[in-house]
Amino acid sequence: MTKRTDPDDEDSVAPLWKWAIRTIGLFASVLGVLFAWVQLRAIPIPPLENTEPTYIRRIVLALYYACWVAGTTIDANIQKEVYRNDPQGGNVPREAFIAVAGLFVVAAFLLWASTSDERISMALIPFLIVNIIGWRVLVRRVDPIITATAREYEQKGKFHRLEQLHVVRDYITGGWQWARFALMGLIVLAANLFTFSAAARSSASRALQDFLPTNTAAAIPALLPVAALCLFVIAAETWIWILRARNAIALRTIGALARRYTLLPR
Repeated sequence: MTKRTDPDDEDSVAPLWKWAIRTIGLFASVLGVLFAWVQLRAIPIPPLENTEPTYIRRIVLALYYACWVAGTTIDANIQKEVYRNDPQGGNVPREAFIAVAGLFVVAAFLLWASTSDERISMALIPFLIVNIIGWRVLVRRVDPIITATAREYEQKGKFHRLEQLHVVRDYITGGWQWARFALMGLIVLAANLFTFSAAARSSASRALQDFLPTNTAAAIPALLPVAALCLFVIAAETWIWILRARNAIALRTIGALARRYTLLPR
C-alpha cells in the first residue's frame, strides 16, 4: 500500500535551503570567532590581573541559583498546564523526597565550597550525580502521567493539547538531557584537572596564552579552575534555557493555531 502524501509537503528545494542555511551559519560562526580573536586579543584587560577568584565563584553560584529557581518554577508551571490525568492520584513517592533532600544537601555543599577551588571542583561531582538522579526520578514519576494524559486527549479529540503534551514530553524525558549531562561531566573533569594537576594547568595556560592579551598571561593558571566553573554554569543553563524558550514559542503557536483552526490526525 502506497502512503499518500500532500503535494504541499513535497518540497524539493528544502535540501538546498538546509545546506545554504547551515553553510551560512558555519561561516558566520567561524568568522565571528576569528574576528573577535583578532580584534580583542590585543586589548589589555588590567582588572584580570588582580581578580579575586572567590568573588567570581560567589557571583557565578548566585546567578546559577537564580537561574535554577526560575527555571524549575517555569518547568513546573508548564507541566501543570499540559498534564491532566495522574494515575497515582498526586502521590509523591519516597524517592522524590530523597531526591529533593539530596539536591538540597549537594547545593548547600556547593555554596559552602565556594571559598576554595579545590572544594568547589570536588563538590561539582556529587552535585552533577545527584542532578542526574533527580532527573531520572522525575521522569519515572511523570511517565504514567504523560501516558494517561495522552490517552485522555486522544479520546476527547483534543489533538492540539496532545501536541502540546508531546512538546513537554520531549523536553522532560528527551535524550538531549544525557548529552547535556555528558557535556557538564566533561567540564567537571576539566575543572578537577586544572585544580589538582599542575601539568594540566600549565599545558592549558600555554595553549591559551596565544589567544589572550599578553598582559593576562600570569593570571591564566590561577583563573583556570574558576573559568571551568563559569563554563559549567554557562553550558548547563544556556542549553536548557534555549529549549525552554523554544518550548514556550511552540506551546503558544499550537494554542494560537487551535483557536483559529481544527487540528485533526491524518
